[in-house]
Amino acid sequence: MTYKEVQAVKKWYDKLHNTLFTWEVTKDGVAALIFLMYVTYHLISKLRGNERNVSMNTFGISLALLGIVNISVTFTD
Repeated sequence: MTYKEVQAVKKWYDKLHNTLFTWEVTKDGVAALIFLMYVTYHLISKLRGNERNVSMNTFGISLALLGIVNISVTFTD
């Protein structure tokens, strides 16, 4: 391979790495915000006393927790 080809491959790899890293950071942030939104909604509903469907709120929190679990597994890997 010539020097220009090596530099082109390196540039392509760096661009791919930056794109994937940006995606990971964005995905982690979105998962954390969804979890915080569900927990905040659940706490506000509980404090106001108008929690109509407790099992559905708990289900929403557990679904949102899957994103946090994914972050933890990805981070420890």
